[in-house]
Amino acid sequence: MFYTIDLYVLNLMNNIENPILDIVMLIFSFLGNDGLIWIAVISVMLIFTNSRKYAGVIVLAVPTTMLIGNKVLKNLFDRPRPFHTFPDLRVLVETSGTHSFPSSHTAVAFTVLGIFLFFKLPYRLFIFILSFGIAFSRIYLNVHYFWDIVGGVFLGMGTAYLFFLIYRKINFLYIKSAIIKAVFAIKNIISD
Repeated sequence: MFYTIDLYVLNLMNNIENPILDIVMLIFSFLGNDGLIWIAVISVMLIFTNSRKYAGVIVLAVPTTMLIGNKVLKNLFDRPRPFHTFPDLRVLVETSGTHSFPSSHTAVAFTVLGIFLFFKLPYRLFIFILSFGIAFSRIYLNVHYFWDIVGGVFLGMGTAYLFFLIYRKINFLYIKSAIIKAVFAIKNIISD
């Protein structure tokens, strides 16, 4: 069933070839290369005091996503890319040559999107459009199957949620520690 859906979507994408869409998809895919757009987003976030801590969360979450996706899942599933299986496919971009599942471009994009969603940061719609565009471009450009993208979405959102929970836990422990210190300080003041 999964492979049937992959083939259906692959066929559908190859039937909607369009020169303008080619350019748009190449731009989205390029933005995801080497995390260029996410480096820019993090850089902007670091400028503003109120978003620095969230930039830090992204800086920790993205390498975790890459480690899980590229070093564990890609090797575990060992899935060839569509153009390896179907050499006649039109491919407009070069890839790292690694395995297909999950899509790293998508996983990283949805890690950043997840951080923006879970922390309710501004510009979520902009990040959603970027993330969706990057994910869609990978199917359109025949470098990933549909389920590679779905796997990338789940990996990215899952990692983002994990870091959201860790952040909340650390924040809670920090606040709890501060309250305990304040209580002891007040107790010492009252005792004296």
